[in-house]
Amino acid sequence: MVEESGLTRIILPQVPFTQAHGGLERPNALQDSVIGQLAAEVGEKGPGILVVTDATGGGKSVTALEAARIFNACGDTAGILWLLPTMATTDAAYDMLEAYVAAHHPEHAPVSLVHSHSYDNTAYTDHRLAAHEPSTSDAYWPDRDDGDDDGERPVAGERPEERVTVPDGWLRGWDRALLAQFTVATHDQALMAVLPVRFNALRMLALCGRTVIVDEVHALPPFMRQALSRLLHWMGAMACPVVLLSATLPGHISEQLVRSYLDGAGHAHPATAHLDCRPSYPGWLYAAASDASLTRIDPAAAEAHADRHRRRADLRLHPVRHPSCADPEDTPARESRLERITQEIARVARSGGCAAVYCATMTDAQTTYTHLRTALDWPDGGPDGQLLLLHARLPGHQREALTRTADLGKAGAVGGGRRRVVWTRGRRVTFGIIGFGSLLIALTGFVGSYTAVPRRVAVQGTHRAASVCFGVAEASSVWQVARPNVP
Repeated sequence: MVEESGLTRIILPQVPFTQAHGGLERPNALQDSVIGQLAAEVGEKGPGILVVTDATGGGKSVTALEAARIFNACGDTAGILWLLPTMATTDAAYDMLEAYVAAHHPEHAPVSLVHSHSYDNTAYTDHRLAAHEPSTSDAYWPDRDDGDDDGERPVAGERPEERVTVPDGWLRGWDRALLAQFTVATHDQALMAVLPVRFNALRMLALCGRTVIVDEVHALPPFMRQALSRLLHWMGAMACPVVLLSATLPGHISEQLVRSYLDGAGHAHPATAHLDCRPSYPGWLYAAASDASLTRIDPAAAEAHADRHRRRADLRLHPVRHPSCADPEDTPARESRLERITQEIARVARSGGCAAVYCATMTDAQTTYTHLRTALDWPDGGPDGQLLLLHARLPGHQREALTRTADLGKAGAVGGGRRRVVWTRGRRVTFGIIGFGSLLIALTGFVGSYTAVPRRVAVQGTHRAASVCFGVAEASSVWQVARPNVP
């Protein structure tokens, strides 16, 4: 029964770093320090809590997966639960975890996706069901023949081959999906384990026995952060390894979360009051549950990593006129918002670069998209559909497809380096994982909150054409973030 339910304990075999992480040639300085230092500490002291801080694009996700491998190999845990703040970031992390598990070539290792709209994720829903299960759709399997026949794509109308990461039907239950040994979920799915709600004990059971990765910790509001502190207390009591990831987590909050974990592990606050639990930036800090000892990244490795990923960004503010606002009397007339955006986007389009217009409302996004189609003479969205519109009012299946199309970091995508995307504010915390161009969108959205903007511009990969991003932060101004040419 346990085997049929997909709850069999799975031990992933050892594979080379390059194979496990999608062809990365070697670990960067941050990842290499975790692989070298953390393995020895965990082997000697057992599980604990690891806090990793680094800029967006610095490789925190891979670092977390390597840390989870070390925790599982040196302890009694197996599996990964990866928690993120939004459904969009969760979908992106699901693709990454699914590829990571599949790269180990297990016989069968279900990977589940848990949030309220997981059915919109085409990588998880019906066309990836196990072959022996019935389909929930009466439609035939879509034609996936796009002219690039590599011999592995299924023939149109035939069910695709079963994949080792496809959960069986029992693990696709609304509450049971968290029990899969490899799971990606939103923060709230785990935080409900410490709230007086239905099935909270089942959720707590799902958290036990594996490494829990809490990503984007800084995105939690105060109430959810308090719930996370309580959850970490339970994790410490159960000696469950935890990895916290953040690019902008304040030191005092990091310290609070680490102390909550240690308190649950039996080290009361008075006994740990003298400890400095704030990690360096960039870097990591490991606190052992057994003796509350702290281990930090080697300073030389932290400096090498910071030097390797240091980037420079130029930020310019252009005063513009929004249609909903009139210029005050006796003041010089300002150019309109759409005129300025069109002027800059046209220049980027001619040079073959990528750009994003980040709008405050969906109405502005729709208006801007319509205006750009006319101004650029792209009635059908331009060659290869280069001009995209993405906002929250789109049907779920369309939004998911457009989100994948807007992943500018994907190698080999048609027009991958030439996308122009019109976005809304609701997407601002979505793309720390999945793309270069989208990362610029996130930076624009947060520009009013962070003072060290250049420090956050850390991207992997290069684009020869200049990449420009615009964000309408207010009705009367346009923010521009420009990344210089990279040879």
